[in-house]
Amino acid sequence: MLGGLPHIREPSLLFRDLDRLAHIVNNPGKPVQFIYAGKAHPNDGGGKDLIKRVFEISQMPEFAGKVIFLEDYDIELAKYLTRGVDIWLNTPTRPLEASGTSGEKAVMNGTIHFSVLDGWWVEGYRAYARMGITQEKNIRKSGTPG
Repeated sequence: MLGGLPHIREPSLLFRDLDRLAHIVNNPGKPVQFIYAGKAHPNDGGGKDLIKRVFEISQMPEFAGKVIFLEDYDIELAKYLTRGVDIWLNTPTRPLEASGTSGEKAVMNGTIHFSVLDGWWVEGYRAYARMGITQEKNIRKSGTPG
């Protein structure tokens, strides 16, 4: 789940190999679902394009009910999402955007947090108790490690 969708986030990483993604989400023995929600700033063309791409993929037959985009993201919707998600994935490109406060709310509700070590998460992260994407694993839009 993503709270905001500025173009510097990397949900597109998940969509680089759609055949592999289809295999993952359609495995009846290991059900998985990716839920996206968010808004782009009115001047963020890249963010708008990203939302359009997530929506387009969610409409493909092989991803029906498996990749979902929830429209009209607001604080009320965020309440439900932060309470009901199993793993909170947040992948901003460091240092362009700090890990969002929605992740803090999710953690307070017992959610496993898996995020770029940036913003509040770099302070809350403990290797023995949580998951984090280290700087070596952070991939920038250019495709080079960050």
